[in-house]
Amino acid sequence: MKKMVAEVDHQHKENTKKQWIITGIIALFAATAIIIYWRRRNKILRKNYEQMIDRLKNEQSTQSLNPNGYNEEIETSSETEIDDEQSHSLSKNVISSQTEARILKSLQSFEKSEKFLRKDLTVSLLASQLKTNSKYLSEIIKNNKSLSFSDYINNLKINHIVHKLYNEPKYRGYKISYLAEVCGYASSQVFVLAFKKINGVTPSYFIQNLNEDNL
Repeated sequence: MKKMVAEVDHQHKENTKKQWIITGIIALFAATAIIIYWRRRNKILRKNYEQMIDRLKNEQSTQSLNPNGYNEEIETSSETEIDDEQSHSLSKNVISSQTEARILKSLQSFEKSEKFLRKDLTVSLLASQLKTNSKYLSEIIKNNKSLSFSDYINNLKINHIVHKLYNEPKYRGYKISYLAEVCGYASSQVFVLAFKKINGVTPSYFIQNLNEDNL
C-alpha cells in the first residue's frame, strides 16, 4: 500500500515537473518571438525615420539652389473659357493637354499657398477655385501624382507639419491635438493615422527621435 502511494506521488511529481518544463519552453519561445518582433519593428521605424530625415535634407539642398521658389497666385480662366473648354472635352471624354497644363500650374501654386490646411476643403471647393470641375481635377491628380484627391491633400498637410517639426523645434513641445489643428485636422486620431500611413512612424516617434538626435 505504501509502495503504491509512493509510486502515485512520484508520478504526480514527474507530471508536474514535465508541465513546468513545457510551460518554460513555451514561455521562452514566446519571449524570443516578442524580442525579435520588437527589434524588427524598431529597425523598421528607425529606417522610416531616417528616410524622412534624408528627404528633408535633400529638400533643403534643393531649396538652397532655388531660394525664390514659386509664389504665383492661383491662375484661373474666365467662366466662358471654362464652359467652352469643359463642353468640348466632355464630349470627347478626354482632358485636353492645354487644360491639364493649366490645372497643374494652378495646383503648383495651390501647394505653395497653404490653402490645403482648410478643414472644409473638398474636391468640389478646390475645383471651383481653380475654375474647373471635380471630375477633371480628380483625374489630373490621379494621373500626375498617382494619388486620390483625399490622399493628395493628406500628403500636403502631413508634409507641412513634418517641416514645421523639423525646422521649428518649438512645435515639438506642442500637444498632438494642437499639431493636428495646425495642419487642418479636426481629429487628432485621424491626424496620427494619416501621419503614420504616409511616413511609417507616428508624430510622437518622429518628435522623440528628432530631439534625441539633436536635429
